[in-house]
Amino acid sequence: MKILIKYLLKHQRLFETLAAILFIVLSCWGIFSLVFKTPDMEVIVTVSDANLPNSISQKYDKSILTLINKVPNRRSEPDVKKAAEDIEEVSNFLEKTKNKVTFEITNNSKINLNNIDIRIKNINDLTAWGVSGTTLQSIESSEILKTMHEDPQTGVITFACIEKIPPKTKLVITIWGKVKLYYFDDPVSITYDGGFAKVIRSTTVKGFSSFIIDNFNVLVFFMIILNIGLFLFICDRTVNKNEKSEIKNTTIS
Repeated sequence: MKILIKYLLKHQRLFETLAAILFIVLSCWGIFSLVFKTPDMEVIVTVSDANLPNSISQKYDKSILTLINKVPNRRSEPDVKKAAEDIEEVSNFLEKTKNKVTFEITNNSKINLNNIDIRIKNINDLTAWGVSGTTLQSIESSEILKTMHEDPQTGVITFACIEKIPPKTKLVITIWGKVKLYYFDDPVSITYDGGFAKVIRSTTVKGFSSFIIDNFNVLVFFMIILNIGLFLFICDRTVNKNEKSEIKNTTIS
């Protein structure tokens, strides 16, 4: 026991420094966890181009023109009229659709999140939309689709008063059309009883940057350990140097 106390007293400064470093590291880690904790609801926004390849679009346009030129003389026939309307609808869709945007809304909590209100901005042209999700029945998808409202003047579409999203499930809304994107403006706003969703933009990362992101937590942990070890090594060398200097001075005296 006396040996242990003597050892502790001898390295008191070192242990005080270690305790201070551990306190700082734990405090920083706690603040980091609090700030970057997983939100109850998050939405991942993924944007992709929806243009057809030139080789396909040219063939399509040529075929459409051929059909349209032959249809007018037989417009009175119901089946021909319906086919012409379908052709025109598909043609308009392909012409106006520039982007496909997916909003993957996840309930990370352990409870139902109720009365969800979704507002999507910057829609210049809306050509199609769809709803899907885990544990979502077809009748529930249909009910959510009915809540969709488009305002062409403001470029905002809403899915209002969605009853609930169960815990640990996803609701996926897909928008086709022409969408404006701004780097410093979130394209969607989602609220529910008691909170709002955190928006996460999806980005593809490759190479070394991908390795850093995938192993970020492990790399941070090893960097902290390495820095603590280096700092303790420097402290130990300094303490030993001071002790040798004091012994030398005492001997000379």
